[in-house]
Amino acid sequence: MLVYRSFHLILVPLDEFNEHFHPDHILDENGRYEEIQPHTFLFEGYVKDDPGSKVYGSILDGVFDGHIRLGDGNSFTVDRATKYFDYLSRPSHYHSIIYHDAEINHSKMRTKRSAYSPHDDSSHGCGLSDRVKREMERIQRSAEMPSEVYTNYMTMHGRSKRATRDENGLYTVRTCSLYLQADHKLYEHIKRKEGNNDPIRTREEIVGLFYNHIKAVNEIYEGTNFNGIKGLHFVIQRTSIYTPETCDKGRPVAGSDNPFCEENVDVSNFLNLNSQRNHSAFCLAYALTFRDFVGGTLGLAWVASPQYNTAGGICQVYQRYNEGSRGWVFRSLNTGIVTLVNYGNRVPTRVSQLTLAHEIGHNFGSPHDYPLGLPDGNFIMFASATSGDKVNNAKFSPCSIANISSVLHVVLQSVPIDPTRHSGPVGALMKRNCFQGQCPSTRNKRQRRHRSRAPVAVATSGGGQPRPNAQAPPSASRAAARASAPPLPPAAPVPVPLIQAGSAPPQPAAVLVVEPPPPYTAAADPGSALGGPRRGHRRNKRQTSADAAPKSRGKAK
Repeated sequence: MLVYRSFHLILVPLDEFNEHFHPDHILDENGRYEEIQPHTFLFEGYVKDDPGSKVYGSILDGVFDGHIRLGDGNSFTVDRATKYFDYLSRPSHYHSIIYHDAEINHSKMRTKRSAYSPHDDSSHGCGLSDRVKREMERIQRSAEMPSEVYTNYMTMHGRSKRATRDENGLYTVRTCSLYLQADHKLYEHIKRKEGNNDPIRTREEIVGLFYNHIKAVNEIYEGTNFNGIKGLHFVIQRTSIYTPETCDKGRPVAGSDNPFCEENVDVSNFLNLNSQRNHSAFCLAYALTFRDFVGGTLGLAWVASPQYNTAGGICQVYQRYNEGSRGWVFRSLNTGIVTLVNYGNRVPTRVSQLTLAHEIGHNFGSPHDYPLGLPDGNFIMFASATSGDKVNNAKFSPCSIANISSVLHVVLQSVPIDPTRHSGPVGALMKRNCFQGQCPSTRNKRQRRHRSRAPVAVATSGGGQPRPNAQAPPSASRAAARASAPPLPPAAPVPVPLIQAGSAPPQPAAVLVVEPPPPYTAAADPGSALGGPRRGHRRNKRQTSADAAPKSRGKAK
C-alpha cells in the first residue's frame, strides 16, 4: 500500500577529515594516483522534525542518492533513476526512485541452502557452500609457519606506540583499515548508467558507492557489543579502480596491473584473484564487481578462526599455502568479494550493504546462522540474502557474537603492529593485531581546522540558489567538469515516484526535498592548501598548480 509522504532532508557535507576515510586515504585508477575530494559530494544529516533520524549519501548533478532511516525504525533507499537506465534512454519525468526497504523482494535468494546442508549445489546469497567451505579450510590449515626468531622480532619491533589495554587485558585498538577495489566490470556498468559516460563522474559514483556501504557497515558493527568488545569501526584507507582498457581478451594489457581481467570465472576463483595480491598492509581487502555468478551468489570471504594453526580473516598476512598439485602458493586470506548483480538485475543498495556486512562477519570468524523463519527475521549471518526490513536483518545472532568475540579476544591479546611498516607473518604462537586506534589524528586535525558544518537552514535567493557565503571551489575548471554542486529545486519540490518491487512507476507517492548546506567552508593552514591533496597524498602528475587554492590562514570570503 502506497503512503503519500514528504522527506525534508537537512544535509551537511562530510568533513574532510571524517571517520570513514583514512586521513591518508589515496585513490588510484589503473595504478595512477588521482585526486578526489569526497567531502565535496558526500553528505550526512537527518530528516527535518525527526530528531532520531539519520541520512547519508551523495549529491551529484543536484540529485541525492543514499539512505534514510527514520526515528521509528523505518528505512528508505533513494536511488538515482540513472542507475537503472542507460545514458541515452533515461526517463524525463522523474530523476529518483524512493522505496521502503520492506518492499524489496528477493525470493530467489531466500531459497539458499545453509552452508551446512548435506547437499552440495550452487548457492543463493553467500557462496560458502559445503564444497567451497571444505576446500577453503584445507588451504587455511596449510599455511607455512615462519620461524620463532622472526616471530620474536615482530613482537619486539612491530608494536604500536599508542597501544593500551582495557580491564580485560585486551588492547583498545578498534579500527579496521579497508582496501576497496572496483573491477572493470563494475566500472563499465556504472559509467554506462549513473556515470553519464564521464570518467570523473564515474569515479565519484564509485567512491560514493563505497562510502554508502561502509557507512552502513559501521552502523551495524559499532552498535554491537561482542561480549565486552565495543566500538568496532571500519575506515577506507585505499581505493583502486580498474577500467576496461586495462584488459584484452581476459588478460591484462602490457603495463596493466589489473588482477581481475579473467572473464569466465566463478565466485571461488574470483576470490582467489583478489587473494593473490599482497594485502598485508590492510586489515581487510575487498573487491566489488558486477559479475553474475552462478546460482545467485552475492559474495564470498575467508572465515577467521580463533585457532592459531588456522589462517584467514582479519589481519591475516600474505604468506605461503600448500595447494597440493600446485605446490606452495602465496595468498592473502584477509580478503572477500561482493557482486552487485543478481540474475541479471542490479542488487538493491540495502541488500548489497548487508551482503558486505555478512562477508565481513565471516572475516571476523562467524559461520552461517540457521535455521530460518525467526519471527523477527533472519540475522545477518544467515546464508541467504535478506532485504533488511526485519528487526534481525541488521543484527548479529548470539551465536555469531560468540564466534566473532572469540576471534577478537585472541587478536586483541596480541601487541598491535603498524601493518604498513611490518606486514610479514607473525608465526604460529600469535594472531596478528593490525587494528588501529580510533584515528586520533583525524579528530585532532578536525579540531585544528575549525570546520563549519552546522546543519542550518539554507537561505536562498530568488533563483533558488544558496547565498554565496563561503569559498568558491578550489578550481573553477574542476568544478565545471564535475558539475556536482547541489542546487535547490528552482520551484516547488519535485515529485519522486515511490516504486514497489516489480511494478511500473506509479503516480508520485512521495516528495523528497533536499536542503543542501552552504558551499564548503574551511580555514586553511600552512602545508595544507584548500583543495589540494592531504598529507600523505600524492598529487596527480596531470594536476597543474592552478588547481590548488592559495595557502592562507584567513577564512575564504
